[in-house]
Amino acid sequence: MKDTLRIHYNVHPLVWVVIVFVLAVQLMAIGKVRGVGDGEGYLLNTSRIFSLNTYEDDGSANLALALGQGKNLPRYLPYGIDIGGPYIYLGRFVLLVAERLGLVTLFSDPSLYLLYPDAYRTVWKTFAVYKAVLLMLVPLVLYWLCTNFFTKLSGIFAVLIFAAMPFVPGFEVRLKVDVLAVAVGLLSVMHQIQFLRTRQPRYCIFAAAWLGLSLSMKLILITTGLTLICFLVYCSIKCAQRLRYFLRVGTQAAIVFLTVYVLANPMVIPGWYVYFTSIAKHLGENSNSSIGTLHALWLRWSSFDIFFGPVFLWLIPPVLVFSIYLTCRFKENRAFFGTLLSLLILQTIYFSLSFRGALANTTYYYYSHAILLIPLMASCFAWLRIRVLKMIPSIAFVVIPLFCAALFFSFKSQVAVLQYLTSRTDRQNFLHWIDNNLVPGASIGVPVERFSNVIDSLIRVDPFRYRVVPVGKDASLAAQYLPDYILWVRPSPVAKALALPEYDLAACFNAGSELPHNRYDLYQEEVFELYARKSSLPQKSPSFSPWNLEYDIGRFLRRDMEQQFNIMQFQGMHFYPISLDLFRKTQQTIVPFPTQAFAGAVRYRTSPLTYVHQADPLCLPLWGVKYVVADMRPESAFLTHTLGRSGKRFEFMQQFEATFEGQPRKIGIFKNIDYLGQVFFAPESLPRERNTLQRTHGRFLERPLKTYGTLYPQEFLLAGNVTAIEVRLVIETDTTVDVLIKSSGHTQSYLIGPGYHDVLLPYTVANSDGSIDYEINTTADSGNIIVHALSASPLRLQKLPNVDSCAIDSRQAFVHFTNFDSGRVFFALPFHKYWVAEVDGQRVQVTPGPAGCVAIPVMAGEHFIALRTTFLR
Repeated sequence: MKDTLRIHYNVHPLVWVVIVFVLAVQLMAIGKVRGVGDGEGYLLNTSRIFSLNTYEDDGSANLALALGQGKNLPRYLPYGIDIGGPYIYLGRFVLLVAERLGLVTLFSDPSLYLLYPDAYRTVWKTFAVYKAVLLMLVPLVLYWLCTNFFTKLSGIFAVLIFAAMPFVPGFEVRLKVDVLAVAVGLLSVMHQIQFLRTRQPRYCIFAAAWLGLSLSMKLILITTGLTLICFLVYCSIKCAQRLRYFLRVGTQAAIVFLTVYVLANPMVIPGWYVYFTSIAKHLGENSNSSIGTLHALWLRWSSFDIFFGPVFLWLIPPVLVFSIYLTCRFKENRAFFGTLLSLLILQTIYFSLSFRGALANTTYYYYSHAILLIPLMASCFAWLRIRVLKMIPSIAFVVIPLFCAALFFSFKSQVAVLQYLTSRTDRQNFLHWIDNNLVPGASIGVPVERFSNVIDSLIRVDPFRYRVVPVGKDASLAAQYLPDYILWVRPSPVAKALALPEYDLAACFNAGSELPHNRYDLYQEEVFELYARKSSLPQKSPSFSPWNLEYDIGRFLRRDMEQQFNIMQFQGMHFYPISLDLFRKTQQTIVPFPTQAFAGAVRYRTSPLTYVHQADPLCLPLWGVKYVVADMRPESAFLTHTLGRSGKRFEFMQQFEATFEGQPRKIGIFKNIDYLGQVFFAPESLPRERNTLQRTHGRFLERPLKTYGTLYPQEFLLAGNVTAIEVRLVIETDTTVDVLIKSSGHTQSYLIGPGYHDVLLPYTVANSDGSIDYEINTTADSGNIIVHALSASPLRLQKLPNVDSCAIDSRQAFVHFTNFDSGRVFFALPFHKYWVAEVDGQRVQVTPGPAGCVAIPVMAGEHFIALRTTFLR
C-alpha cells in the first residue's frame, strides 16, 4: 500500500531510458543549431547585443547575461529579473569551467565575437547543452507528481508524452528559462498537494522554498503562490488552533520564500522597481491590442498541436472534461486534479491580464499550460486503463495501443521538426540561391519601410553586393521603384503571398510548410519567396534607391586588387549614421569589424571612439585602415578637424550622393597615405633614443611618478629625426583617466579605465619646436592615480621588406620575408590572449603592439612567421 505521509522520489528504469532519449534528441537539435552566426547572409545585425547575425533575441540576451555583458539590455534584464536569475549565474560558472577545459572561448571584449562568429556559436551550443541537462528535471518532476498523487502508470505516461512533444527540440535551443521555472514551480505544487493531504507544516515550507526558486528565475508560475495561500488557509481552518497555526506556518513559509528568492537571485533587490515600471509600461501598450482577448485565447488553445502533435490536440477538450469529472466524483483524487485544473484557469487569467498584446502571436507563452496538461492527460489514460481492466478485462488492452497511437503521431511531428532543424533554413537556402543566381548589382526589394535599417534579424541581403530597395512592409512602393527582384517573407505558409501584376514568382523556399504553424516564427519556418520583374517592363535607373550608397562603396572597394584590408567609416553608411566604425574587405564582400577591439586600446569603452581625430593618425596604419568613408557636409568633423589638421595624410578618391532619412548627403572615400599593408615592420630603437622616466626615492619608499612632466626631450627628437613615438604607460587607477600627450604642434587624448593597465600608445610628432610632455587627469571629481612606469621611444613604421609570400585573415596569418634589422613585425589584427605564433618553426610570445595590434619580435635575417588562434582549428 502506498505511503501517503511522505513524497517518494523513486524513478522507474523506463523513465531513465526516456530521459536519455530526450537528452539525445536535444543534443541533435543543439548540434545543428541555426541562426547563430550563420554563414549565409550578412553578418552584421545592429539590433543584437553583440551586433552579430543571431536569429533568436531572447537566447542572445540570456547568453549576454551569462557572459557578463548585460549592460546593453533593456532596463530590468541586467538584473536577471524574469529572465533566468540562478539559471544565468550557474550558466556563467559552466561557461567558465568550459573555458578552462578549452571547450569555449570567452572574450573579455565581446566585440571580438563579430570577428569570430563560430566561437560565439560554440559558446551558444555549450550553454544549450547545459540547458538541456537542466531540462531533464521536467520529466522527473512530471513522473514524481503523477506517481505520488495518482499511479505509477500515469507517471510513465506523462514522461512519454513530454518526450514526444515536437515543440521541445525546436524551442529549447533558444536558451529560454521558461520550462525550468515551470518544472521547479511544479515541485512547489507537488509539496502543496502533499501539504493539503497531510497538513504537515514542513511541506508548506518546502513548497514556499521551491516557489521562491521558481520565481527567482521567471514569474511564469506566480499563480502557484495563490494556490499555496489558499491551501494554507484551508489547512488552518481544519486545524483546532486556526489563527495560531496560520500565523506560525505562514510566517515560516514567507521567511523561507523570501530568503530563497533573494539568495537565488540577489539582483532582485535593485531590479524590482525598474522591472515593475517596465511591466506597467508594457501593460499600457497592450491595453489597445487589436485582437480580442477571447479570440486570442481561442486561437492559441486551438493550436496546441504545436506542443503535442495532431492527436493529443483533439484529446485536450475531453481530458479537461474528464478531469473535472474525476475531481468531482472521487475525493481521493480531488487535490491532484483540482490543483492542476485551478492552475490552468489561473494561468489563463494571469496571461490574459498581463500579456494581452502577445496572446495571439506568442506560442511559448502557453508552454506552462502545455506542461500542466501533461499530468492530466497521463492520469486520464491511466484511469481508463485501470477502470476498463476492472469492468471489461477483455478490451483493456485497447487503451495502451490507443495511447501509443497518439504518441506515434506526436513523435512523427517531432521527427519532422528535427529534420527541419538539422537542415538549412529557408532563409539560408534563399540567400545561397541568390548568391548563385543573381549578378552583383541586381536590385532587390525588401519588405521594410523607407529609410529604415534594411539589415534586420530576418532579411540578410548583402547591401555591398546588391542594391537593396525598401519597398514597404506591404510592398506599396514596389510599383514606384520597380526593383529587379522582390524578396517576400511570410511568417508561415498560411500567410498571404505577394500579388503584384508587375512580378512573377522566381523561387520559393518553404521547407517548414509541413510543420505545425502559428503566427510567430517558432522554428524559423518563414516562407521566403523571390519575385522577378516581368521582362516586358522597363528597367529603372539604379540611382533611385536610398540604399545605393552601400553597393557603390562595395563596388569601389572590390576594384582594389588587394584582397583584405580595413575601412573606417565616419557617419558615412546607413548602418551607423552617427558613429565611427571599422569594416573589413574580404574576398567575398565588406564585413563589419570589431571596432572596440582596436579602439579599446586607446579609448575606454564608456566613451568610445566617435570621431576620426580622436585617434592619433598613427592608429590608422596600425589598424590596417586603407580607406576612410566619411560625411562631407561642410560642418562634418572629418572635414573640419581631421582633414583640417592632417589633410596631407588622406587622398580624396571618389564622392557619392546619398540620402539619410530623406535628406541628401555627400559621402567621400579617402585613401590613407600612411597605409602600410596588413603586415608591416618597425625596427628596434637604439637604447640612447629611449627615454624612461625614473621614480624618485623618498625617505623610506619609492615615490610614484608624477602625473605630468616632460615625456620626450627636444634634443632626442632632433638627434634622431623622430616623427612618431611609442609610449609605454603602466598605470593603476580607480577611475577613468585622461592621458594627454602634447607638444606645441599636436595634443592627443587617450582614455584609460579603472584598474591596472600596461598600455602602448602611439603618438605622431607634428612640427614642434619643443619637447613632448604628458599630463594625466581624472575625468571624475576625485580619484587615485599611481603611475608605475612611463617611457617613450621612436616608432618608425615601414613596409615589411623583401616579402616572398603573405596571407592574413582573422584566424591565422603567415608571412615569408627577409629583413636587415631586428625589430617587431606587426599584424593589423586585434590582440587577444588566444594568439600563438611560430618564427621559423619555434614558438615565440605574441605581444600587444601599440594601439592594440599584434606584435612579434624578430631578429635580422630571413624568417617565416605563422600566426594562428588557439581555437577554431
